[in-house]
Amino acid sequence: MMGRARLLPWGGFLVLLAGCAAVQRMQELQGTILPEGPVLEKLLSHEERITSLKALADMKITRGGESLRFQEVTLLRPPSHLRLEALGFGGFPTFILATDGEWLYAHFLLSQEFIRAKVTPNNLFALTGLRAAPEHVIRILSGLPPLSPRGGILKSLNDGTRTWLETDAGSFQQRIWLDDEASIKAGELYQEKVLTLTFTFEEKTNQQGIAFPHRITLEKPLEGLVVEVIYQSVELGAPTPLSAFTLSPPNDGSTRVLDLGS
Repeated sequence: MMGRARLLPWGGFLVLLAGCAAVQRMQELQGTILPEGPVLEKLLSHEERITSLKALADMKITRGGESLRFQEVTLLRPPSHLRLEALGFGGFPTFILATDGEWLYAHFLLSQEFIRAKVTPNNLFALTGLRAAPEHVIRILSGLPPLSPRGGILKSLNDGTRTWLETDAGSFQQRIWLDDEASIKAGELYQEKVLTLTFTFEEKTNQQGIAFPHRITLEKPLEGLVVEVIYQSVELGAPTPLSAFTLSPPNDGSTRVLDLGS
């Protein structure tokens, strides 16, 4: 069977550098509960309006003091659809990663390899070295928190210096930090009250009335992993045909095809 380092260009890189860190549990923050109406309405409005995204981005992945950089074309349709094309010399794709919400696809154009697997956190880890629910990652890359803020509780420190929204969605919990404009600046995602990832949204510009972040940083504290995405150009509401998120192996007789199933 193909080794993990042969899957995606950063997959083996991340696995080889894998480490461990102390578990961080969700701490109760004391604060004043505020009326969440206007803030929640704004966040939900952004969620409803960010239906698709097309972007050119620079990506940097760091773990254990080692970094990997590349440029990518990204097509997103939150919360379940993603197409990422890593660009090589001359701007030509070297591989394509896609998901249609049910299947993950990875196509290596240079090594002529094609992989298909069911959408699960374990399969995303096997293909990329990133263990997370794909929908959480897609939402973050779309400038949204990993969980919908619907039903969240808005709190503030007594001195008013920090405001946050907490959401509980069964096994997942979320805390998002807000700036003075009620825009998301950072957040934390927990699973069963254990910290699983953090994110920050920076360098925002007005995109169709939305303060959209052009620099997104995602961290996996338990794995010592940092993913930085800098959008060079962003088009919200870009056409996203469903066919773009489904890949088929080329019928060329030379591409190796692996179906990892579930």
